[in-house]
Amino acid sequence: MNFVTLGGYVPGTTPLHRMDARAKLACLAAVTAGLLCTGSLPALVVALAICLALAAAARVSYAAALRGFAPVAVALVIILLANGVRLDGTGDVALGALGLSLAGVVAGLAVACRILAMTACALAVCATTSQADLIDALLRVLRPLDRLGVPSADVAMMLTLALRFIPVCAERLARVRLAQDARGARVGQGSLPRRVMSWVPVMTPFVVSVFRYAEELARTLRIRCYGRGGSGNLVPRPLARRDVAAMAITCGACVVCAVVW
Repeated sequence: MNFVTLGGYVPGTTPLHRMDARAKLACLAAVTAGLLCTGSLPALVVALAICLALAAAARVSYAAALRGFAPVAVALVIILLANGVRLDGTGDVALGALGLSLAGVVAGLAVACRILAMTACALAVCATTSQADLIDALLRVLRPLDRLGVPSADVAMMLTLALRFIPVCAERLARVRLAQDARGARVGQGSLPRRVMSWVPVMTPFVVSVFRYAEELARTLRIRCYGRGGSGNLVPRPLARRDVAAMAITCGACVVCAVVW
């Protein structure tokens, strides 16, 4: 696969790779909460730069990250247009029958920076956390819910499989698209109706392939007797001092940003 998406693990020995998965999940939750509570565009731009730097520290190239952000780009364009363009012609700048609101553009840019920052931070966590470490961290975080009757092991496995299905689906879609291009199909060309219809030969085998992969995965879990016998007892593993310090610094910075901005 020639691009990195959410759920794609990149092996390495960076400080982010050595960080405990539980600490990374806690930092990701804190950053997400801080970004949602921050409305200042300059603060969000700084947060976006920091999150992109984290993705770079995880040895994820900016070109690969931008290709992985491609699905988010469509939503960002819609958000910018919905916030900045006025259909009634009112606004700070006249665009024929339409109007452009500068305040709306600023609000749209703030939302776009927030989404990009959260995506970059999640990309950094996924790129530096293996599937085994992610499952172990989710099990340890959700284990107290067992007392309330919540199957923490099943929930952790479900979340992990959902996250790991993202790069699998992206890879299979790229394969089908490449196969259709080799057969002479003109996907995404022509008028809008032709562009929509051109994706039918791509999406049909793609959906079949994804369902087939899901059936194979379910069969593999049944063969390995998953769910029979519980998840076992986890060996206690305290967090290292550097992980606790990283969590404290991240949570403190997010609280300051949420309160000040």
